[in-house]
Amino acid sequence: MNMVTAVDVANAAKTLATHFPLTTASFTAGKLYEAWMMLEVGLTLRRKGWQADWIDTSPVRPSSMIFRGAPGSLTPRGRIRPGYLHLSRGRHDLEMHNSLQYRGMSGSLHEVDISVLAADEANECRRANNSPVGLPYVGLELKHYSGDLSIGLTRSMLMATTDLALLWSNRQMAGRLTHQAPGKTFTSMGNIDGSISYVFTTAENVGASERVAPFYGTAIASRVRMPAGHVPGHHPEIDGLCDQINAMFP
Repeated sequence: MNMVTAVDVANAAKTLATHFPLTTASFTAGKLYEAWMMLEVGLTLRRKGWQADWIDTSPVRPSSMIFRGAPGSLTPRGRIRPGYLHLSRGRHDLEMHNSLQYRGMSGSLHEVDISVLAADEANECRRANNSPVGLPYVGLELKHYSGDLSIGLTRSMLMATTDLALLWSNRQMAGRLTHQAPGKTFTSMGNIDGSISYVFTTAENVGASERVAPFYGTAIASRVRMPAGHVPGHHPEIDGLCDQINAMFP
């Protein structure tokens, strides 16, 4: 298997039948991986019965498909703004974003590399100029590495996920908060029921992360790269993720 290239991202975008070209000249390897993953998830969901459309949010049509190059919000400023994938099937109406920030119980903002949230929630955030709160329906953490995945990176990701899970739990009245006091919350973790959490990495080995991530409700998959002869929308690891999304939204 090979690392994702700009050509792979362009092929996925073309298969999605976007009506404007994709420019990847300024993409880092990590951002290429992020864009490819977002498009591949959209293509796989479309193959499984979803309508998947790229939405351009710029007030003036850009010359290319725009992804977030840094953590951002649903209300970016400027003439050129990042787009997103609109997903719909039956009564379900969702949005998929890259590098979107969510607010946790601590009040801190946490970037989620690829996330899926309800379209109604996204539109309300746009109207109120707020960030979405708590866990998204789907949260993917992407780690583009040629070596091994550090346990420190996984710990950092799990801390952010827990902060988001606490707010989700509090909102749903279904969490495992053991004690709350002004300025302090003591807990083992939040409740991530109703959210799909994944780490996809190109790393060969994930070491101790393979034990700690699933313990806290986050699946982890290593060596998620470009298979030889890959057909866009048919990656086995992403196919399994999309089966879980389908089960969440029957």
